[in-house]
Amino acid sequence: MFEEDLPSGVQNFLAEHIQSVGDLEVLLLLKSNANRSWTAETIALQLRTNQQLAVRQLKTFESKGFLSSEGNEYRYAPRSEGVDQQVSNLQKTYQERKISVINFIYSERLTQIRELAKAFIFRKDPNDG
Repeated sequence: MFEEDLPSGVQNFLAEHIQSVGDLEVLLLLKSNANRSWTAETIALQLRTNQQLAVRQLKTFESKGFLSSEGNEYRYAPRSEGVDQQVSNLQKTYQERKISVINFIYSERLTQIRELAKAFIFRKDPNDG
């Protein structure tokens, strides 16, 4: 369905690095403003989100090699041209197929939740009669 609209590289990037639409918004905001440093507070104000969530998102993206930090300020600084190209492809795809990207993010999370839920299903032991 919507996955057919998205390049496989974008699908792989989303599945591996993006847990929510909020994550996507943070990464693309920093990418779009690569010359600027951001704090969790300024991210939270800009995106109207929770500051603690913004801190976690920034630290996660830094650990994945998308951002650099100095003190409590973060800047878009991908670890390689390849990573920057992947984020650029995501940004372009999001501009062109926003609904498909959002649907893909939600479908990936729903699939993960269903898989987790299956692990907690109690099945009747056939020997219990």
